[in-house]
Amino acid sequence: MKVILVMVSSINGKITLGDDPVVSHWSSKEDGELFSQLKRQYKLIVMGSKTFEIAKDSIPKNERTLRVIMTKHPDKFKAYEIRGKFEFSSLPPKKLVASLESKGFTRLLLVGGAKINAIFFEEGLVDELHLTIEPQLFGNGTNLIGDMPSHVQLQLIDMKKLNTRGTLHLIYKVVR
Repeated sequence: MKVILVMVSSINGKITLGDDPVVSHWSSKEDGELFSQLKRQYKLIVMGSKTFEIAKDSIPKNERTLRVIMTKHPDKFKAYEIRGKFEFSSLPPKKLVASLESKGFTRLLLVGGAKINAIFFEEGLVDELHLTIEPQLFGNGTNLIGDMPSHVQLQLIDMKKLNTRGTLHLIYKVVR
């Protein structure tokens, strides 16, 4: 299965502005439009439970997209579960990907957050990184990949300037 991680960050790699986890509070409208367009292309989206908590009220429930939320405590989210729409899993990433692949999925859009990003990179599951870089510097915030101990080599395969402020959308492939 092809796994594409999509994120937006400040120039210094922060995906939150301080303690505020709502990306739309600081990211450009162009990134929001790009993210919406990208999400429409995928029938499978995976995220962590913190990302789900932040976005749950704005996620459309009428789409034909399966969203799998990774959590250590799936029972905590029983009230939100809708088979084929919102499913909660405590499977490790490799087992989750294998399970979803066995159901016929071939592409997965990973929308984070930092812990999930790091785990998927650590396990060698990410094939591409779609990264929007906003022309901002944050003193505090969450890092793009949390505390990932390993090194991942990337190769730029596409780049686009999204606005006159200098917001960039970069697409990297993971070098194996």
